[in-house]
Amino acid sequence: RLICTLVIGIVVGAYADLFWSHPRSEPSDFQQPWAAARLLAQGKNPYELIGPGRPFEHRWPLVYPATAAVASMPFAWASPRVADALFIGFGAAVLAWALTRHTLANPQLWVFASFPMMVSAQTVQWSPLLTAAAVTPALGFLFAAKPSIGLAILTAYPSRAAIYGATAFSLLTILIWPFWVPAWLTNLPSLTHMIAPITCWGGPLILLAL
Repeated sequence: RLICTLVIGIVVGAYADLFWSHPRSEPSDFQQPWAAARLLAQGKNPYELIGPGRPFEHRWPLVYPATAAVASMPFAWASPRVADALFIGFGAAVLAWALTRHTLANPQLWVFASFPMMVSAQTVQWSPLLTAAAVTPALGFLFAAKPSIGLAILTAYPSRAAIYGATAFSLLTILIWPFWVPAWLTNLPSLTHMIAPITCWGGPLILLAL
């Protein structure tokens, strides 16, 4: 099981590194929380320093909660490219470990050969970690790093341990930096590249279908 987990993590991390070995016009999804972790560790306000025309140039202002920055701190020491590979490789390994908790013959392992996993590796997303948290309540604290998706997963896979973990982790980050919540909420209205489907024409039909 350990060998399987390590091989999957290394392969996914290596694939992401190969993908990012060529110049890209857009940074990975992990670059914002990675930069926020570095700035937060230096005692700076990442919500003021990340975004268009700011010291850490990015297309959008920081939209991740500080919980994502704190969760990203183990990777903050590395360069952007190395951090991307390590983060997605670690996420894939954790997911592989979760899926093999009963047997190595779990057909769910085919997820690592799927198009969504390839896209997750290319864009360096939190998806593998959050999927692992769905079946491993002890990892539920990670839902606080992406609360919009985390709340949806909690609805599908309710767990007291996950709720307690996410709540405790959120309170811990508030103790570390008491003022991040209002700073985060101030940045959220600046989002222009993502909208709620229900606000689009025909969007309410999605709720009707549900």
